Amino acid sequence: MPVAFLMLLLILAVFLPVLLVLLNGLSLPLHQQFGATLLYAVVLSCAILVGMVWQQAIHLLASWAAKGRTASVQRLFHGALFLSSVFVGLSWGGWILQRGWDIWSAPLPGTLFSKTVLSWATESGTWLADVGLLLGWLSGLLVWVGLLFHFDSKQRADDASERVWLSSLSFPRLQLFSVAALEWRRGFRDAETHFHTTVSLFFLALVGGIIRLGDWNLYLPLYEMILFFGLPFLLSIYPLMARGRDVSARDGFRLLPLPTHIYIGGKMLPYLTALPLMAWLLLIALQILVGLPLPSLTKSLSFLMHALLFLATAFVVGTALPSDESKFTGKWMVNLVFVSVCLPLFYGTGVLQARWSTGVYAAAVLAYVLIAYLVAFLLERGREHA
Repeated sequence: MPVAFLMLLLILAVFLPVLLVLLNGLSLPLHQQFGATLLYAVVLSCAILVGMVWQQAIHLLASWAAKGRTASVQRLFHGALFLSSVFVGLSWGGWILQRGWDIWSAPLPGTLFSKTVLSWATESGTWLADVGLLLGWLSGLLVWVGLLFHFDSKQRADDASERVWLSSLSFPRLQLFSVAALEWRRGFRDAETHFHTTVSLFFLALVGGIIRLGDWNLYLPLYEMILFFGLPFLLSIYPLMARGRDVSARDGFRLLPLPTHIYIGGKMLPYLTALPLMAWLLLIALQILVGLPLPSLTKSLSFLMHALLFLATAFVVGTALPSDESKFTGKWMVNLVFVSVCLPLFYGTGVLQARWSTGVYAAAVLAYVLIAYLVAFLLERGREHA
């Protein structure tokens, strides 16, 4: 609820000037403008509460469907149910509009707000019932939110399933490769991230299939560029969340006789070896799907260097801002920072690839990866001393 209240203040601050401009056109007195502002805040509160009811219902349904499974699998079910609910909602809304039903006159919060303001402007005196219904919406949604969260608090936490993927594989003796193997296992078990990545790849492949079936060869260069820059960016979610997996086990890691440089190097190793190769294989598969020629050796090397650059950047951002994977706000913040960092990075890499030869660009990227490792090492060392 505190986060919802902050969201309400932020949205109200953004749209309040627009509302005041519209109210000035109706020539309402000051007390009615103040009342309209309060009612508009009520409408926004109803919208936020509907979202909370929606998300909490999905959370309870996912907890029931994935009962006895690991937290990652439960988040996988949550993502799948959320995406399914979005498609169902859009399909239902399209079906209603196609049938020509007049949903704009239904007693919804937005409609009640509009009717109240118009009745004030026309001095019709019929606004009291509309205000009562609007406050009834707010009260009912608050009750629903309270009941759903109360029901969630009464549920007992189930023990995770005893079957854990890759648990039978042994660890190497060297610490560097042991940390890398642990990171690989934990990344492999991150079913939620796999789901969102798969959905994104599906839509990317769907766009390519549509371009090929529609014989829209004009868009092939643009699609090829999207693949070149988009695939490494899409897979960067894995190193971006890597350090956040250790937030809850931070004290346990510090008790181990594990040097910081081994810890950082072992965590970076899987993302700078397996993920660039995976991105390159996806590039080949999607280009074959859309009918583009296979990438040349020079282009493949440029793509691999480009992937290394973005994956190393994602790891540094994730190390600087480690977010607990169980908290959505932390994930949202670290993703926002990474996107902000990538905006100039996209432009800079494009300029450098156009001006430098492939060998010079590859050497520069490898130097950048080394600097990224040193930055991550210094960040982690400073966190340990703090």
